[in-house]
Amino acid sequence: MNGLSAWAGFFWGLGGGAVAELLNLYGFRTLPEKPPYLKTIYYWVVTAGMILVGGGLVLAYIRSGSKISVIVAAQLGAAAPLLVRTVIDKAPSTAPGRVG
Repeated sequence: MNGLSAWAGFFWGLGGGAVAELLNLYGFRTLPEKPPYLKTIYYWVVTAGMILVGGGLVLAYIRSGSKISVIVAAQLGAAAPLLVRTVIDKAPSTAPGRVG
């Protein structure tokens, strides 16, 4: 197999990222009251950004010379938002105005 084209990989990555974000929304289905932030533009812009990160990660792999299959592209796309969330959650907190 020759691997995916950049565009195909990007779109498969977007699909994987969308699945990861849909899983978050799926978790709200049993709540008696939905979180109010679901109705904010900020939430949906960030959600779209996280999906784009999935496509971007796959594109970076392909541009670096990696030959990946459709399933790997979708898995990378799904993992990207989860990886970003983990990095943000694990980042050490610092006082405002202080770095290091």
